Amino acid sequence: MKKLILILTIALLSMGINPFCAHSGLIWNWEFTPPSVTVSPTDDILLYATIYNDVASTEDLYYTAQDTNFISQSWGPGTLPENVYNFTMGKAPWSILFEDEIFFIHPGGNLTYLFGTLELVGPPAPVGTYYPFGSLSIKIAVDETQTLQRQPEINVAAVPEPSTILLLGSALLGLWGVRKKFKK
Repeated sequence: MKKLILILTIALLSMGINPFCAHSGLIWNWEFTPPSVTVSPTDDILLYATIYNDVASTEDLYYTAQDTNFISQSWGPGTLPENVYNFTMGKAPWSILFEDEIFFIHPGGNLTYLFGTLELVGPPAPVGTYYPFGSLSIKIAVDETQTLQRQPEINVAAVPEPSTILLLGSALLGLWGVRKKFKK
């Protein structure tokens, strides 16, 4: 019996089939690239995303004119302040190319694209850290769709103006001069 199992194992391994590894089909993930963005209160924000087809995946992620893995992407405001940003969806991976184009993300491969733009429409954004969310849906089987949601970190930081830096520099120079005068 042990010999038979050993022979079957060797035969399967020689055909490229690992009997000790589960075969699960398409294994994918995605993230905002970079996951954290720092901007000033008056900046528009470009959000990029990268889709990964895992090395252990046994299928390509693909887009063709007839069929596709890619189903949809969506956006939710999360903690973003209201009436400050207007979100415009970027070109989804399936619309980056012309209608008749075909692309594949092979196992171990990835694709980076513009997920969307947050355009400043109101007053300057309040300083703070925000976690809005985006989701991407992919068909992983004939009748099965998987949706993964991600939250980028958006840091809106106050940026000192050049005149403020000049004022601070002249004050430090004045203090240095006064200190030198009192030393004499």
